[in-house]
Amino acid sequence: LLAANENLIGCFNGTIRFEDAARGKVYSLAKSGLSKPIKRVPGLALPDGNHLYRGNPLPLHLVDFGFHLFHNWQRPEALVFYVPKLENDEEAAYLKAFISTAERLLQALHPSYAEGSVKLFIVFESPRSIFRIREMADALHPHFVGGSLGWHDFLGSTARLFRHDPNYRIPVKADPNIVINHIRESHQILADSLDPIGGIKIGGMY
Repeated sequence: LLAANENLIGCFNGTIRFEDAARGKVYSLAKSGLSKPIKRVPGLALPDGNHLYRGNPLPLHLVDFGFHLFHNWQRPEALVFYVPKLENDEEAAYLKAFISTAERLLQALHPSYAEGSVKLFIVFESPRSIFRIREMADALHPHFVGGSLGWHDFLGSTARLFRHDPNYRIPVKADPNIVINHIRESHQILADSLDPIGGIKIGGMY
C-alpha cells in the first residue's frame, strides 16, 4: 500500500523512474503527452491490519484515501478518485461525510486548499446500486463527476443476493444474448440517471 502510494505520487510529480541494472536500462516518464492516472480506493468493507485504533483495524479506504490526499493536495489533477463497491445512497452519504471531514482537516494545515476539490467516479456494480444511481450522485454532491459500470462484480453481487434460490444460475458471459438483452439495459439506466445532471458516463466491459 505504501509503495503504491509512493509510486502514484511519483507519477503526478514526474519523478518516478526505475533503473534496471541487469539490462542496463533506465525507465522514466516522458516530458509530454502523458496520461493521468485516477486513484482507486479500496472497497468500504476492507480492513487495514497494519494500522490499529484502540485495538481495531482502521478501514483500509480511510488510510489509503488519507495518504493520497495528504501528499497530493496541491495537485488538482491528482484529486480524482475511483470508488468501487458502493451499494446505496447511505454509503454514499458516509463517503461524502468523511471526505468533507478530511478536507476541513487539510485546509486547517494548508489554508490555500479549496474544499470541494476532491472529485469522484463511482463504479455502479451491484443490483442495489444500479437502481440508486441518481440518489447516490446527489448524496455525493459536489464531489460526484461521473460513474461507470462493472460486469464481474455485478454478477458476483447478484449471485450473493440469490444464493438461496435454487433456480438462479450465474449467466454465461460468452452468451451474446445476455449482453444484447440485459447488460445494455444497465448502460441505459446509467445514461438516463446521469444525463440530467451532466455526469460523465462510462460503460462496462461491453
